[in-house]
Amino acid sequence: LGLRKVTDSAFMLCAIMEDERAAREDRSSAANALGRICEHPCPANVDINRVLTVLIAALQNAKSGPYRDVVVCQAVWALGQIGDVRAVQPVQDLICNTLHPQYVWEAAIRALGTIGGAEARGALELTRDTCKHEQTRAVIDDTLEKMKKTPSL
Repeated sequence: LGLRKVTDSAFMLCAIMEDERAAREDRSSAANALGRICEHPCPANVDINRVLTVLIAALQNAKSGPYRDVVVCQAVWALGQIGDVRAVQPVQDLICNTLHPQYVWEAAIRALGTIGGAEARGALELTRDTCKHEQTRAVIDDTLEKMKKTPSL
């Protein structure tokens, strides 16, 4: 659905994301498809507010479990593809958050780099200044450097 950009499926994909009983693979795939369908610029016939709400909720409401980060990582990627500044703060909140592993932090950093713009740059700079993890700071620095070379959406 995502690769074919089936915009009519966005409502169903949001429902899968909201269903806590759905398998992690289904929720992860739904997040990925939403990111592909709604990548910037989002088609006019998609309710982008609902999509953003569902993806951000996936970041904030992830139940602890061995595989929750798979869904979070796909939701972060999707938010980066969509490129909406409303995702900046929720994505930033994942970086250096000890509830998540390093790969989620790095996915969040890359998503902010993809979103681009002053808000995302500011979020990365603030996080770099407060994060104590050297590897994460290096990824942030690399992303900030790439952002200088890439025009914003």
